[in-house]
Amino acid sequence: MSFETGKSKWLTLALNIISIVLGLFFLYLFFNFLSIYLLEIQIFPDIDYSFPYMAITSSIISLLFAFFVFAFVLRPNKITDKIEKWSQLDLTQYIDGVMLMLLALTIWFIFGNSISDGILAFELRNIVGMEITELFNLTTQSLILNSILMFIPFVLIPILWVKFINQGNYKKYLGLHKEKLTKNILLGIVFAAISLIIAFLLSEILINFLGIEEQNVLLEEIVGFGPIMALIISLSAGISEEIFFRGYLQTRIGLIPAAALFALVHASYGVIIQIIGPFIMGLLIGYLYLKTNSVIGPIVAHTLYNLVVLLTAIYII
Repeated sequence: MSFETGKSKWLTLALNIISIVLGLFFLYLFFNFLSIYLLEIQIFPDIDYSFPYMAITSSIISLLFAFFVFAFVLRPNKITDKIEKWSQLDLTQYIDGVMLMLLALTIWFIFGNSISDGILAFELRNIVGMEITELFNLTTQSLILNSILMFIPFVLIPILWVKFINQGNYKKYLGLHKEKLTKNILLGIVFAAISLIIAFLLSEILINFLGIEEQNVLLEEIVGFGPIMALIISLSAGISEEIFFRGYLQTRIGLIPAAALFALVHASYGVIIQIIGPFIMGLLIGYLYLKTNSVIGPIVAHTLYNLVVLLTAIYII
């Protein structure tokens, strides 16, 4: 047995052990949330309510991810065959398996938590009569830390994927090139303006025609930290989310699915307009990315949109 073959076997063994631990972690979450649902356990000591919708949803999500991870451990099978066909991964290769597990963890972290938090916020508001901000206090440190941590799943994973799986230049693959830079920046400004107009009209329709008037208390909490923090949050979200949803996801799954997932990640607000609005915005700036093959315009559009909304809430509303 050659040294390289022996090394490969040890690396594969290490990957399988890590995957089993990850699968057991998802199983633990499944049984934990299932027990909360079945035994009606109070999650928060001061709230006499067990949040059944959040608990059962979280348990189902955890079970699905556990099933996925253990399917990888028991490869090859029909599930991993389909994964290889869809993703063009070679799961006999150690690095391909590592990237798949990192992607699974990223998807759970981004989307699983967003769905659970959104249902938690919905139950708090409509059943308990509280807002989620009453349970979790925002601080300058937590907002800055969250803005920094966003770059790990949204930026680092796509860059590593391009480097090790596509074996290419991440700037080219993710649309971060400087070609037609001025034009793309100007287009970003235009699409930010269009998105703001559509968001305003959507809000008017929901309030005046459908009678849906929702208060985004999380937004109100954020604006209390002032314009500098508004700029930091806007830049962080604009750069990281556009690299992930447009530069990475849209090129692989298409415009509409990427826009739908972009909307889903905003479900944690627990506000309808924060799902419908991002979906429409995802379609708009996704179209911009499709036509320019550059993520610069979408980054500018997303950043400006967020910044204008926050500054308006600070200085006007």
